[in-house]
Amino acid sequence: MKILILLLYAAMGVVETEQPISISEQRRLWVNSDTFKLIRARDGSQLAEARGHVEVLHGPYRLTCDRLIMADEKREGTAIGNVELARKEEGIRLLGQKLVYHENLKQVEITGEPSLIKVDAEGRTTTATGQVMSFDEETRRGEIRGDVHIIQGELTAACGKAVYEAEPDILVLTEDPSTVQGRNEVRGERMTIHVGTDRMVIEGRVTGKVFGDPAAASQAEKGKP
Repeated sequence: MKILILLLYAAMGVVETEQPISISEQRRLWVNSDTFKLIRARDGSQLAEARGHVEVLHGPYRLTCDRLIMADEKREGTAIGNVELARKEEGIRLLGQKLVYHENLKQVEITGEPSLIKVDAEGRTTTATGQVMSFDEETRRGEIRGDVHIIQGELTAACGKAVYEAEPDILVLTEDPSTVQGRNEVRGERMTIHVGTDRMVIEGRVTGKVFGDPAAASQAEKGKP
């Protein structure tokens, strides 16, 4: 049987209970898993470990994984295996094999073939992959680094680094960015993709080839914010 635990990160350590005990709404983590245990680390600190069908609920976020290790004093944790962090109302999912979070999911870093998937209200999907991915809840800003690839409809893009900004919902590509759409190929110094739309802004020296498609020409705007 799965267990439902409220972990309260306070100076007293980890508290385990089936009933909510309110210290601060922002400091609540609901954890649902097959097994759960407390571990005393070598330095004397206390860790909590959840295994099997792990589900963590905190504010608008839902985290699932195979195993979760939590440090109570630091309000940090590591999720391992089949990791998915979702913010349903915004249609955002972060996937990978390992996730390290700080301040109860306010700051996360994902490795192990990480990907960001964004589905807008009309069902249009944007997918971004890379080697390392991070997201900061306070700035609403994510960063993807290393061999970045982006797919949005017929558009594919590649670069060394991409930054996702939830407001105004854009992806900013740097480090030798390039895009391919049909027969059209474009390179620039900096590209901004407006997620869920056909609009793209290219800055700096632009090279490539566009095969006389008026629609494609209107989709790539050079140097406009």
